[in-house]
Amino acid sequence: MTIETSSKPRRSGRWLLVAALVLGGLLFLGQYLALSMMHGLRLVGSPTMPIATLDFAYLYPLGLLFSNPIIFWMSSGLVLGLAVLAWVWGHPNRTARVALLLVVLAVVATPVVRHYRPAVKAQPGVTMRVLTLPSIWESPSKGFGIGAEVARCAYALRGWDADGNLYYTETCGKRVSEWQYSPATDTRTRLSASPPADMRQQAVSRPVDCVTASIPGDPQLRVSVREPVLRSPDGVWDAFVARHVYGPEDVVVVASGEQGL
Repeated sequence: MTIETSSKPRRSGRWLLVAALVLGGLLFLGQYLALSMMHGLRLVGSPTMPIATLDFAYLYPLGLLFSNPIIFWMSSGLVLGLAVLAWVWGHPNRTARVALLLVVLAVVATPVVRHYRPAVKAQPGVTMRVLTLPSIWESPSKGFGIGAEVARCAYALRGWDADGNLYYTETCGKRVSEWQYSPATDTRTRLSASPPADMRQQAVSRPVDCVTASIPGDPQLRVSVREPVLRSPDGVWDAFVARHVYGPEDVVVVASGEQGL
């Protein structure tokens, strides 16, 4: 084997190493560096312009990209595959191996760190049920959608029937679905027919004693809870739509505290 032919695998291995580090850094590792920098700038009392610039120049486009679950998981698999190939054939030195390990750790940690959290959380001792939590497959993408203000589905409450079942409409693009939720069994069912015409819509005030907002500066839930808040006929449950500003939203049911459960 000549020197020229033996150098070809080495050069191709180097390209694998460069591709793994560049893609992994831009798509996964970089977000943690950016978040750390933004946190540090806030701690030292930095003006908002550098923080907003870093957010909109990098984190916002990344959120738009990864708000699609197919793109997120394909990118994760691609970067992990490149990292493995680069480790085997890229001839990495010690520094490059550390960088590859950091990239792999960032990819593996992202579905956990970026998993979706609703716009509200229950007060201590309050029963809260989120009817529209995403699956494991969709959770990281819905989490990225918070910062990118991407709402793939919208929800509208229809009301309660006399038996204490909640009805709501889910609109995901052109797909519209009607759902029924039963608090007694904590189950929801996709309807094949239209919901009942005669439903109760008793509107009550925002449940500030039951939930708190995950959005800073929203103690009265004016941003996080979209009106109306509808109480069940037996007075036990309050239903509402919780939203991350212009981002993802959910149908939430909480114990109203009017009666014991």
